[in-house]
Amino acid sequence: MKNFFIVLFIFSTTAFSQKEKLNFLVKPYVQNTSATSITILWETNPASKGEVQFGKAELDKNSPTLDQKIIQDSFSTMHVIELKNLEPGKQYFYKALSCTENGDTLIYNILPIATFPYVEQPFTFAVFSDSQQQEDTLAWNKISNMALMERPNFGLIVGDLVERGEDINMWRNQFLSKAHEFMKSIPLFPVMGNHDNNDPNYFKYMKSRSEKSYYTFTYCNAQFFIIDSNLELEPGSEQYNWLEEELAKSKTDWKIAAHHHPAYSSDYDDYGNSETSLRLKGDPVILPLIPLYEKYNVDVVFSGHIHSYERTWQIANDKVDDDGVVYIQTGGAGGNLEKSAVMRSWFTAKVKSAHNFCLVSVNGNQLYFCAIDYSGNLFDQIKLKKEADKLLTLSTPVIRAHNNKFIDEINVTIEDYNKNAEARFTFDGGEPSINSQLYKGQIRINESCILKVSSFVGNLKSKTSKMFFEKIEGQNGYAVNPTNNGLNYKYYEGTNWLNLPDFEKTKEIKSGAVGNISITEIKEREDQFAITYGGFIRVDDNDVYTFYVRSDDGTKLYIDDQLVVDNNGSHSARTKYGSIALLAGYHKFYLEYFDNVEGEELKVMFKSSKYERREIKNNELFR
Repeated sequence: MKNFFIVLFIFSTTAFSQKEKLNFLVKPYVQNTSATSITILWETNPASKGEVQFGKAELDKNSPTLDQKIIQDSFSTMHVIELKNLEPGKQYFYKALSCTENGDTLIYNILPIATFPYVEQPFTFAVFSDSQQQEDTLAWNKISNMALMERPNFGLIVGDLVERGEDINMWRNQFLSKAHEFMKSIPLFPVMGNHDNNDPNYFKYMKSRSEKSYYTFTYCNAQFFIIDSNLELEPGSEQYNWLEEELAKSKTDWKIAAHHHPAYSSDYDDYGNSETSLRLKGDPVILPLIPLYEKYNVDVVFSGHIHSYERTWQIANDKVDDDGVVYIQTGGAGGNLEKSAVMRSWFTAKVKSAHNFCLVSVNGNQLYFCAIDYSGNLFDQIKLKKEADKLLTLSTPVIRAHNNKFIDEINVTIEDYNKNAEARFTFDGGEPSINSQLYKGQIRINESCILKVSSFVGNLKSKTSKMFFEKIEGQNGYAVNPTNNGLNYKYYEGTNWLNLPDFEKTKEIKSGAVGNISITEIKEREDQFAITYGGFIRVDDNDVYTFYVRSDDGTKLYIDDQLVVDNNGSHSARTKYGSIALLAGYHKFYLEYFDNVEGEELKVMFKSSKYERREIKNNELFR
């Protein structure tokens, strides 16, 4: 018995001392590089005070000069140190070290880094997606190291960095450790994926230009627009408005967007089972962005989500067009591979099921693209060239209106981001000229028309923005005067529902009334249930109302027996919207909802010309 206690004591003491020994949980790496700053991150255990020593690279030195340093004020396990006031387009060296309160010191090797240049020059960047570790545990390590051999200036990773965003060990031991050779000197700009799950770990380890999950940055003559396709993207949403404004302001030669979900994809079964039915052309959540890409001359859009490779032809107006957008799905950095449907899609230029990464080089008005597989084989390449007349010098003006349909009249504003410019417009669909009507403030429209707007500075003219406005009749309300707020509901349960059931053929479990649109106070199990909500909604003005339904899983919203929003199907939380013209009064409100598995969400919002999007209030619903 005595020997047992001695062994136990020695084991406990050893374990305690090992736990207290200062070590790297995550080795130093680079994020969010700009022309004048670079962020260095690392993680230690236990807490320590971080320090970065750094200096500009010089000629004829036997060892790097580290003549500057930044020391953290407090002890922590996560170290984030921003090197500021650096010179653009210069190489530096850095050394990261940590020191505990008892004097233990941990030092990492001296590493090279570089700031972004201000002046235009050739550059190269790598693109990855879906590095989440699954069956092939070495794929991300090999892919990132192969990309590093090409010596890119920076990288993009287009979502699903890990399999489960909430699992900190996946970030430390799978994503960051496997790509450390790349990330210790080369910045990797992140895109939020559905598996990253908007988790705090994502924002802890990945730094960018914004605290939000969408942002933009510029490298030489290219601007990059990083979009979170897990958030709402419909017109009028915060991210949509941000993207349109940034695209309109952009004056770079090349515009490149990245979001996780693909606009076009030939996947075997993600967007419809190709063995039994027609497939969608891509992810429906991206559809609102396609007109923006075409309007503001986006050149290339990168995505992932589907674990294979696919490149489209240049596409505009949903057909092949030499002036269109190239969409590239490159979800092959580590996740289990998927295959495409047997029947080729009209938009497909190249498709391949393989772990892969992409390499893009920009030299002035030319862009060179290639895709490289797990074995180092070059399996796809294209070249894009912009003629002089395609290199825009003026930003495109933005037309702002709460809707393009109206009952009586609608107020429209124009945003012009060009300095010393004149915005001129036409109502008849004709192309604006320097002699067209000058925009001086809000435009009031009371008849159907095609509004076109261009910006002028001297002899320069921007690309034209246009919007069709339609005058329509509103639907009369019902001659009712309900006094009870809330809605009536009916509750159902089923099995293997992938879409809303036929409620006339489904057994009702219970019914009742609720004060607002709620799931939790009605449901009796976690999965495979459905609810219908019925009653009236009161609107106070003659107006065109836009309804938004965000749901996980499927929903349909009817106003006055008219289908306004169709968000049916088994899917994660997503928002769809639709508009209807209503006259003041009471209107029938009917909502269908079902839950399949893994999470549930239901939210209904609306907006009019008098107020921005908001949830429907309890005192606006009646039964």
